[in-house]
Amino acid sequence: MSLKRKRNSYDAQFKLKIIKFAEENNNSAADRHFAVSEKLVRDWRKQKKYLFEMPWTKRAKHYGVSLYIKLERALNDWVLEYCHNGYIITRMMIQIQAIKFTRDKQYETGTGSPLSLSNTISPLLQESDMFGLRARLTGSSLKSSPLRGDECITDQKTLEQFLIKQLDKEQKRQTVSRTVSPAGSSSFWNQSPGLIDQTSLLSKYQYQVACRSPQQTKVKGDDIDEPVSYLAEEVWASQNVHLADVDRWIENLRKWLSRTILSHLLHEIDKINDTLARIGCEDMQIGEVGIATLKQLATTKVLHVPTLNSVVPFLEVCANQEYLVSRIRELGAGGAMSSYKWNGGGVFKGKPWGQHLPTDAAILMHLLCSYMDARLLPHPKYPDGKTFTAQYFVKTPDKPDLVKKDNLLLYQAKVNPPHFKVILEDHVLSPPKGRNNMFHAILLFLHHIHVKHHGMLGRINLGLSGINILWILDASPQQISPTQLVHNQAEDNLRRKRMSQHIKYKKTPLSS
Repeated sequence: MSLKRKRNSYDAQFKLKIIKFAEENNNSAADRHFAVSEKLVRDWRKQKKYLFEMPWTKRAKHYGVSLYIKLERALNDWVLEYCHNGYIITRMMIQIQAIKFTRDKQYETGTGSPLSLSNTISPLLQESDMFGLRARLTGSSLKSSPLRGDECITDQKTLEQFLIKQLDKEQKRQTVSRTVSPAGSSSFWNQSPGLIDQTSLLSKYQYQVACRSPQQTKVKGDDIDEPVSYLAEEVWASQNVHLADVDRWIENLRKWLSRTILSHLLHEIDKINDTLARIGCEDMQIGEVGIATLKQLATTKVLHVPTLNSVVPFLEVCANQEYLVSRIRELGAGGAMSSYKWNGGGVFKGKPWGQHLPTDAAILMHLLCSYMDARLLPHPKYPDGKTFTAQYFVKTPDKPDLVKKDNLLLYQAKVNPPHFKVILEDHVLSPPKGRNNMFHAILLFLHHIHVKHHGMLGRINLGLSGINILWILDASPQQISPTQLVHNQAEDNLRRKRMSQHIKYKKTPLSS
């Protein structure tokens, strides 16, 4: 009597029977005796442990056959509801939610391991276009591992806990993101200072818009001025950087801008104003007269205020000097720019900020460029002294040359609301819109210099032996001691003193 059976009747009990026969004899004998291929016998012997754990009547799963109908219906409803609410969903999230469902007795699977669901989600979820996001489901939204170096998954239980934790974190992030309104509206960013002070929270849960393609970061042929954004995960994944590091870098960058540029600039402004008042020019204070008057003072009073010539470039971002100096003082208070508004500014003379005034993002970017202009060596092609601005910064309506293969540019593609991009060689990286867009752009720029140019910008080292701005990308809060902070401040003071002495003997510009 032939023991040959139909393919769909290979249940666990039958497979175990063949395994036992093969162990007592050999795979070829089992092939001849039971009329199954020798390959199947080998595969089943490898799965012996799992076959013992599952019900004897369980059969192999084929297309169109659902093993866990109640569970998959619940998953289907969960996916539809999740997508209906406008959330992004990935295949990994579906599998993690399936693990959660298996902990409910009504969705009992009968197998020893809920994780076996990762390979048994029915064709309904794998092949259907029920939520129209197949491209996203197959895309990799987790391109870099969220595990830190000191975290290890050693068993199934820790794996389940980690996956569920990641799903909860993703759901929380998307929930918080949806509470944020687009730029220009009455949004969370425009509320009272008490809310704006929550900097550490906002740096983790920023507003992000959907991107055109999960994979594409190169946008040749597109309008370079269009503020098309990618998810922060995708932009930084292309640089092999995890977002947890970027959050820390943003905090470091905010502190660096406040302490290195804003604080020193305000100190110099106060020092110059005191000197002007002492020599009888109390009616010509910085913040009270126009930029043309300041340039003339820098020429005529060079013996009394030799550093004014180096301060003037920082103030050229805005014709309204009274507002500019006032806003710089507000941003410099607190040490981390807690009053920063990326698409707006501060109250001026009792009136709210208007678009005739520069945004905080525009002010800070100009201050950074001016600082780098002062640090970089003079270049004969740029007699105005704006070496960094001329070579590494482009602002609309000007457009960068994408044909060049050695591009390294910060590009402001839009003024209001401000949107910055980074052009690395022939790639255009567009960080997500919103509060942290400028910070992401600066960090991408610095990271590229750090990785691809060994920390060198031209002939200037941005590392410890030079400007020392690259500590932003290296130092964690635990790595910066009070002694190091004092040492860094002393170095900054010494460099500032040398810069002032250098400016004193430079040829001063003609009066405008």
